[in-house]
Amino acid sequence: MKISVPILAALAVVSTLAGCSQKPAPSQAPSTQAAPGAAPQTALGRMVAGAIGDAKVKLAKENINLNGQFFSGEHRNVFARVGHKDPADTRPDAELTPSGELLIDGKPVPVNAAQHTMLVQYRQAIMTVAESGMALGVQGADLGGQAIGEVFKGLMSGNPDQIDKNINAQAGKIEAQAMQLCRQLRPVHELQQQLAVAVPQFAPYATLKASDIDDCDKRRGNGNATTTTAAERAEVQQQIRGEIREGIRSAVRGSVEAGTQATSNQNSSQPSAAR
Repeated sequence: MKISVPILAALAVVSTLAGCSQKPAPSQAPSTQAAPGAAPQTALGRMVAGAIGDAKVKLAKENINLNGQFFSGEHRNVFARVGHKDPADTRPDAELTPSGELLIDGKPVPVNAAQHTMLVQYRQAIMTVAESGMALGVQGADLGGQAIGEVFKGLMSGNPDQIDKNINAQAGKIEAQAMQLCRQLRPVHELQQQLAVAVPQFAPYATLKASDIDDCDKRRGNGNATTTTAAERAEVQQQIRGEIREGIRSAVRGSVEAGTQATSNQNSSQPSAAR
């Protein structure tokens, strides 16, 4: 299984959210990066924070589908399929309820008190990783909003070469935050292995491997994997930064399109001047 790099849970939807906005996010000068958990500083960050906040509440209240995988492709959103079953998956649907009940094919699996405690802990471990990714997504969108301001500033000042430099700086901040997520996967793996032994019905759904986490460490440059080389780390970092830049550019395009559409709608709604 290929590991996915858990960066920018929100940048994947930034352009879509911007396109749905009634008006474009205002251009802003770059500001100091807010501490993790701090309120977003840009309109784009606040818009994404609202959407992710709703998703977080929904995730806490609904069953988590265990058929979904944590990883779905290199350098992609680590939470893209949490709670979503792969259409090609032939296993019966397995879900974990908010109360820690294991459902397979819609039927509860009988467990004792100790097994139930482990299931509750496993769900909490999944929630911890998911919530960290969501928080990272808000930070990424906020940095994207700042970068949009940099783009317009660079274009207006006639200094477009500065745009990539500033975007690279923002990407570095996001990358540093993303490095922390690999470490949170280890408790998930440990609980999976324990549950696979304690609850045999759960075993087919314990798909996270230690090698996946080692691969995550390797790709993130955490230094926990000994097989990576400086050249490999540099290549991965370049790929990641390229994706971040493209996500920010998509956000810019979405904001511009939203502004154009809003202006068009405004003009069409105005009554025609009397002849």
